[in-house]
Amino acid sequence: FVIQTKGYALILCPMKLQGSFYMVGISDSEYAGDRETRISVYGYIIYFCGAPIAWKSKSSKCVTLSSTEAEYVAVSEVAKEVIFAKQVIESMGVKLQYPIIIKCDNVGAIYLSNNHTTSQRTKHIDVRYHFVREYIEDGVLKVLFIPTEDNDADIYTKNTTEELQIKHTMKNIGEVKDYKWTIGRMLEKSFQTVIQSFKRVIPNIEKSLYLGKGHYWWNNFNILSTGIKEYKYVLKIYMSS
Repeated sequence: FVIQTKGYALILCPMKLQGSFYMVGISDSEYAGDRETRISVYGYIIYFCGAPIAWKSKSSKCVTLSSTEAEYVAVSEVAKEVIFAKQVIESMGVKLQYPIIIKCDNVGAIYLSNNHTTSQRTKHIDVRYHFVREYIEDGVLKVLFIPTEDNDADIYTKNTTEELQIKHTMKNIGEVKDYKWTIGRMLEKSFQTVIQSFKRVIPNIEKSLYLGKGHYWWNNFNILSTGIKEYKYVLKIYMSS
């Protein structure tokens, strides 16, 4: 599989929407798929300007009593990752468009996210999953419906048909026309990094030895050795391609 697909790569090509940066999270969950523990598996994927930046598939930490509860847990999990990504992106000075959209294919989970109501079927849900309501009220998040056939997170929760697998994955994966040329460019860039490290680190090493600061010398040596290891790794890939 790896040999046959080595010419494919994850495409990170962010596209602004009307001149602004935006983020979208999509979540999904199957229900009680584990026949022994009855634990559900949830998954999500997060897009930044159309480019995937985070995705996950994991078993839920609790046994859910309905498909709505399972989907609600998945919404809260993707919301946590979206909030973290938001903080990282904004720390770099990038302004995001609000509210950040989270998409889910379960109407009941969307209703729970937008309403502070309880019933016989939902009053037992742990309060740790209700934090998403606060972010919705503050205008940070907004949960919307997405049809199951368009839910990209569907492939993270269950086995799907080959057709669906291709549909949800190939939109983010593209074929690199000249694989060896691409690796060659990576090799050239890695070599330039090593040269720049030499120019920056060697004077610092000489200075630290003169001043007798052993720990300072060791830190600079680690920087240099890391660059060399990266170069050797890319060179190995290039020679085997």
